[in-house]
Amino acid sequence: MKKESKSEKFLRVRAEVRAEKLKNYSAYEGLRRERNWPSRPEIEFENYGWLGWENFLLFEVKLEKFLRITKEVKLKGISNYSMYEKYRAQYTWPSRPEREFFSYGWSGWSNFLGQTLKLRKKSAKKERRVSFDDLKKQVSFLGIGSFFAYKEAVAHHDDWPTYPKAAYKEFVNWDDFFGVNHSILSLIDLRKEVQSLGLSSQEIYRKTRKLECKKNWPTNPVRHYVDWVSWSDLFGVKIIEKIKRENFISYIDLRAQLIIHGISSYDEYRKKRIINDGWPSNPYVHYKVTGEWISYADLFGGKSRIRQ
Repeated sequence: MKKESKSEKFLRVRAEVRAEKLKNYSAYEGLRRERNWPSRPEIEFENYGWLGWENFLLFEVKLEKFLRITKEVKLKGISNYSMYEKYRAQYTWPSRPEREFFSYGWSGWSNFLGQTLKLRKKSAKKERRVSFDDLKKQVSFLGIGSFFAYKEAVAHHDDWPTYPKAAYKEFVNWDDFFGVNHSILSLIDLRKEVQSLGLSSQEIYRKTRKLECKKNWPTNPVRHYVDWVSWSDLFGVKIIEKIKRENFISYIDLRAQLIIHGISSYDEYRKKRIINDGWPSNPYVHYKVTGEWISYADLFGGKSRIRQ
């Protein structure tokens, strides 16, 4: 009997999977052993026709789902969140559409429910937004020192934006926003301290910072330091070698897949990476080590303007 080629296997498995009309990865995993399907199809079929989980399962893509549900909501006469929540399970609508459709056309509950009046009120609220400097003073006066504490407080302040990071161009980082930026160590001093403790992974760094109350260590050094190099540089060891690099696709293949999926920003990349384990969490660091790195603009097909 002729041995099945990878391309033939991909077409066969995809046909079987689509025939089951599975809706997500969990459903696939539930049937995988019984049907003898591969545990990591995104890796096994990487160069044999794989175009992502949405294509593989043939379930409704996010944009189409968003447009369909928006139409259904308006046809049902849903006019507020309470009504939406009441009928949500019955019509299999998502519990948090503002999150699920954030990058797929979502522009607020008012627009989603077709209420133009509320949109005007929302615009008026935006005009009353407190200035960035005044917001920082109020946050400091109230003793708010974390994003979660801010989220609780924002419900009681109509002139506070829900996400300061997106609302103000003056926003630098959360440490600066909460007034703790002055206590953060410089990258040179942090590197000396981390290496003296013998730390060698991001997980150990986070645990050490929390358990030993290292408040002068940034929660996310990658975003905090302008002169950041890499985790390997911080620890003084090539931790990139500990990553299963053989599971990551090449820079050229990743670029081709991103262009096919229409991904043009790092935020979109992070969301899609959840179902694509062959994609590295930090393309810059990984492909810098492999010597393939060019730029984010090139990686996203010339559409991105992200600074290196």
